[in-house]
Amino acid sequence: MSPDGAVYSNVFWEEGGRSYTEVKDGVVKHGAESLGWGNSGGKEVTANSNYVFFTTSKGNEGGALTGPDYPPADKGWYGVLRCLKADISVEAPFSGGKGAGGLDNSLLVVHEVNVDASITGVYANETELFVGTDFDNKIRVYDANTMAFKREWTVTDPYQMFMDAQGMLWVAIGFEATKIERYTINGTKQVQEINIAAGSFVGDFCIDKDNRMLIGDVGQREQVLIYTNIDISPSMTDTFGNQYGILSGVPGEMAPLKFNQVRGIGTDDVGNIYIGNTQWYTGGQGYILESYTAAGSLNWSRYCTMFVDACGADAATDATDVYGATEHFTIDYNKPAGQEATLSGYTINRYKYPQDPRLRDLAKTAYVRTYQGKKFLVTIPQSAGRPLTIYRFNAATDGQVAIPCVMWGITENNDAYPDAPEGTWLWRDNNANGQMENNEFTSVEFNGWSSNVDINMTAWISNNDIYSSVCTGLDDNGIPIYSATFNIVDMPTPFQSVRRLRYNPETDVMYLGGTTTQNPKVNYWGNMGSVLRRYNNWSAGNRTSHYEIVLPSDVTK
Repeated sequence: MSPDGAVYSNVFWEEGGRSYTEVKDGVVKHGAESLGWGNSGGKEVTANSNYVFFTTSKGNEGGALTGPDYPPADKGWYGVLRCLKADISVEAPFSGGKGAGGLDNSLLVVHEVNVDASITGVYANETELFVGTDFDNKIRVYDANTMAFKREWTVTDPYQMFMDAQGMLWVAIGFEATKIERYTINGTKQVQEINIAAGSFVGDFCIDKDNRMLIGDVGQREQVLIYTNIDISPSMTDTFGNQYGILSGVPGEMAPLKFNQVRGIGTDDVGNIYIGNTQWYTGGQGYILESYTAAGSLNWSRYCTMFVDACGADAATDATDVYGATEHFTIDYNKPAGQEATLSGYTINRYKYPQDPRLRDLAKTAYVRTYQGKKFLVTIPQSAGRPLTIYRFNAATDGQVAIPCVMWGITENNDAYPDAPEGTWLWRDNNANGQMENNEFTSVEFNGWSSNVDINMTAWISNNDIYSSVCTGLDDNGIPIYSATFNIVDMPTPFQSVRRLRYNPETDVMYLGGTTTQNPKVNYWGNMGSVLRRYNNWSAGNRTSHYEIVLPSDVTK
């Protein structure tokens, strides 16, 4: 955050190759290509009037990248990348700076190790750069202009940092801290500290022009806590935003001042407040940046909530409602291209439904189904396999939140679903409370790279043989009813594996994708293989394909 209202963000991975971003007056500007060739983004960012400092890491592609600008084969670099504030796409090199491949000798290496030593906190003023890491419990101080090391001191688990009007450095202690400590710039701990209330946790904090501390609470309050008199005896005297954030009012409905996991916060010289909302507990891939006046009026917002997601259109509303795994968009097709979608809802309540599979498994594909007049959301992972999960909606009790109700999953020596049996299973929410309870699991044998729920709510799963489970209706709570056994159809020849399937019950057509004896290659990342086949009259027992398409593929990988 800069006093002129420029906001800077930093993410570890950005699929487009640019992990560093500047937003000013709602206008987005990306940094230089910063991902790939060993480069990754980081967790923190800070700025002074000349430079922006992005925490970062650099590897060597498994030893493939060699030379003085790459770490040794068995090590990685963790440090700070310095860029020009006037143009963050231009690095600001310095004597001793490291990093070819886009970093242009502008990387300050803090740690060269073979374990994760990510920088966990940074702050810059005009003359000095403060760098904290929980790897070795140190805060190091560098000259902000020459980047030469100056001094260090010990702080256990130093995370976010900010300087107050008296030139003292405040440091959040640990991830999702409950305490913020005050230090001189030489490391002498002061008596002033902030211990926030039970159930509240620091997502980020800043200190405004009036020397007030603003804390983004990522606990259940989901709002900004404001502390005053911080140089003498800090006390919480105000808040900003609705208590319970995105879950206040109509749960999940997007509206100004309904914050969601505030892990970025800042202010400018005229008193505007900038909020970086995230989707931290659903993969961390979403970011919603908002600017408010001090009185709480929304100036502007920008968001990017998708990574590699595939959305599902609601046919019942003629695709004016579109759902991602965790998002609800409303679409106005009369608007110009690129401006049609409005983020209108967030469909997770992690406090009411802490076992929601989207909090554990990275659901990336969504379908919307309407069955017996009820709307359901179906999610599957990025690679189309397990788990296959069905969610219901109840606007009266849960607003826009999708309530987990049915899941086909697997337990693989982990505690993601502690009450589930070993192996593959069906979970059904028999009492409609959205919780996964021990007596609601049934062991079911199936195996699958592909899963889908058709418009009649029949569940399909496949890898080799093809499994299906017919929905026989809804119970009194509106939860789909499924048998604990599958109907099984042998894999049609000449398939060697069936890794994608779609069935259309209206036309009785099945589409299968996978590998065959003639085209056996499967690419990485769970690809289906190169063969797509259509089968007419599937339910009547036909297993002779109507046609086969061999799709282009890179068989070298």
